[in-house]
Amino acid sequence: MDVIYEIMKANELRCNNWYNSTKFQTPVMCEFADFAELDARANGAKVDKDLIDELFEPIPLTELWLMKFGFKSIGLQGQVFEHNKLIGGENRFVIETDCINFYPKINFDDCCWYKFTYVHQLQNLYFALTGNELKIK
Repeated sequence: MDVIYEIMKANELRCNNWYNSTKFQTPVMCEFADFAELDARANGAKVDKDLIDELFEPIPLTELWLMKFGFKSIGLQGQVFEHNKLIGGENRFVIETDCINFYPKINFDDCCWYKFTYVHQLQNLYFALTGNELKIK
């Protein structure tokens, strides 16, 4: 069964984000050279979604990726995770069937603050909240 991915949005790409290389079919960390290649392929034109799709494929966010980034399971059959660097370590990441929901410590009720499905989205959220890169442990 083939997995169909959405394309990555240009405004979500940052250096140090992980993505699946369409060329090598393996997860790689985005570097400045990747943006230079996009620019060179665009040949002076605006970089469009088709060009991004040629190089970048998002990585589905899974329990394994959460653990690689240092998240710890806090129970409920391994479906709830937290990371001690995120606002006092009281945030919850809850694995659903099709995504991961982020519940900040200020609201553990039914309100989900952020819902995402890809590794780079988690990295961008972490960077926005902490000012640091989310690194593989």
